[in-house]
Amino acid sequence: MIPTMKRITILLLFATLSACSSQRLAAQTPEWVERNADKRFPPDRYWIGISSAVGNDAEEKAKESAIKQIAAQFKTLVKAKTTFTKREEIEGGASKLSETYEEKINNYIENVELTGARIVETHKQGIRVFALAALEKEAFLRPLRRELQAYQKSLSERLKTAESFASSDLSSAINAYLEVLNALEEAEPKREFFNRVSGEVFEFSNDVQPAAVEAAMRKALSEARLTMVSGNNQKGELGKAFAQPLVVKATNKSGAALRGLPIVFVAGETELGKAITNDEGVASFSPVAQADGVQGGKGKIVAALEMKNLSPRMRDEVRQNASVTFEFALDASSFLCELDLSEIEDERARRSLEQKLADALAKNGATLKRGAPLIAKAVVVAREAASVQGMSGEVVVQDVTLTLQFQRRGGSALSSVSFAAKGLGKDKESAIAKALSDIRISPSRFAEPIAKARSATE
Repeated sequence: MIPTMKRITILLLFATLSACSSQRLAAQTPEWVERNADKRFPPDRYWIGISSAVGNDAEEKAKESAIKQIAAQFKTLVKAKTTFTKREEIEGGASKLSETYEEKINNYIENVELTGARIVETHKQGIRVFALAALEKEAFLRPLRRELQAYQKSLSERLKTAESFASSDLSSAINAYLEVLNALEEAEPKREFFNRVSGEVFEFSNDVQPAAVEAAMRKALSEARLTMVSGNNQKGELGKAFAQPLVVKATNKSGAALRGLPIVFVAGETELGKAITNDEGVASFSPVAQADGVQGGKGKIVAALEMKNLSPRMRDEVRQNASVTFEFALDASSFLCELDLSEIEDERARRSLEQKLADALAKNGATLKRGAPLIAKAVVVAREAASVQGMSGEVVVQDVTLTLQFQRRGGSALSSVSFAAKGLGKDKESAIAKALSDIRISPSRFAEPIAKARSATE
């Protein structure tokens, strides 16, 4: 038996040792592990991330996770502000935050680089490793601010370049204006991100805002004038080029030539071709006479300034302000032709094609009749483009070419015209049928091969 006094002494000694051990363990555990915060990094100046991991590569996993925590704070903050801003705008009557714009902001947030983020320290406690990451706010925002300032300078310089071209080189001017809009579109998500992370308000100057740039473009384009030089009131034979080219001249209001402008020539709903104005502002085009838009033997070809990179509304405005109309008489004598679709096995596709081809041939003077001396024979060539996984299983993709061959009865092909389409289906046959049903037939493309075939048979 241990004396009572000695037993009490041993217990007191054990308790003292246990208390000291606990104090040493508490002293060794960093404050940031226990409190999930660190006085060295006040939240008004730093973003921090604290994470832990166990197992193989625990330290590296903890470090990576701590950095990701900082990125997650950005995503939460910016997306929350984006949603709030959009709600405010909608409640106010309109939303300036389009779905495309919102998607670009979100993409930028997802891919933003955390420049300056670093691992401050790690701590191992048993089998678990803790990591503390920190990012100084100003160190992160400073290069973003400089980048936006550089965008502002670049936008202003490009705008001045556009304005300097506007009086004589309209094509270069419009391209420069479009460069401003494209650069602004690229910069906007970065500006939005910076504002919502920093709490500051960075705005590009008023002169490079989209509305201001479009207004400057509209003013420059309003200066363009298109006048007819020659080629009006000709008589054309279906499928053959006009005797004289159609010639136009582009100038500004002062009469100065505008070079490098694309001029499009359109008959009915068919674009016949394009020409570019030379140093004198002149563009010349030799179209083939075709039946689209012709009524009572009379037709029109509209030549217009065409800037396809513009918005549809502005493109229409340009066409109205800078266009001329050539009139012509069309000699479109009728002829007999048989349409042969015997190679088209799918009945639905054959019916669809028969209607489209019959309409196109009729517009080019053909009267369909069995036994006619001229045959328009459809030839189909298909090849497998790919097999893709669809909602209901694997889908076959076929690249299909439909060629309409004009030939003498019992003879070889005299001319041809081809159209291409892509079809998807559960098998090769259904994919080909889908392509043939959806194929687009342009009547204007029949004029030349028909003229060539008729000339050979006369």
